[in-house]
Amino acid sequence: MPKISHDKMAIRKNQIIDAALYVFSDKGYSQTKMDDIVAYSGISKGGIYTYFDSKEALFIEIANQRLQLRRNLFDVIKAEMGEQLNYSQLFRHYFYRVLEGLEQPGTQAIARFSFEFWSTLSKEKHIKSLAYQRYQAFLNDLSSIILKGIEAGEFAPSLPVDDLGYVILSTLDGMIHTHVIMNIQLTHNAIEAYSDAMLCLLIGCPKKECDL
Repeated sequence: MPKISHDKMAIRKNQIIDAALYVFSDKGYSQTKMDDIVAYSGISKGGIYTYFDSKEALFIEIANQRLQLRRNLFDVIKAEMGEQLNYSQLFRHYFYRVLEGLEQPGTQAIARFSFEFWSTLSKEKHIKSLAYQRYQAFLNDLSSIILKGIEAGEFAPSLPVDDLGYVILSTLDGMIHTHVIMNIQLTHNAIEAYSDAMLCLLIGCPKKECDL
């Protein structure tokens, strides 16, 4: 049997991942069977098992890839800003990019998949451990940027950096959940209000006055 090139293997693996992402988002993790992924991808079960030994392995691979994309978004925005880098605007652009991007059907599917991942925590201890690692990695990225903003003299938060990161991540995910899972429309005014509130926490605005 001829060997498959690394490029072809990468293409085949990504085809499997794309198919699994769609099926997981559509049916949910617990209701998905490998046969569903086989049917949607058009790849044989043996072909899929060459790359992933279980649907759980597929699930984790997709989750890790999507997390990396979200972590990389800060770098993408920083590159776009170039020499005009301003940490307050970096966060504002990040909030808008994440929340306004929810209007894209593909992004909504990814968000549904992400919440499906977290919903497995109470059932699988090793998944819970992986979930914590995911959260901690993203929190470390966020904390690093906040600290750079403090060093630059832009931020003066009254909360400890880790607590501030927790507030930002949990409220951002809450807005995504409300829009994607509960189907309650996220408005531009709500995005603007959220961004202003988070920047107040970062800048250290007085509780009764926040001039951005």
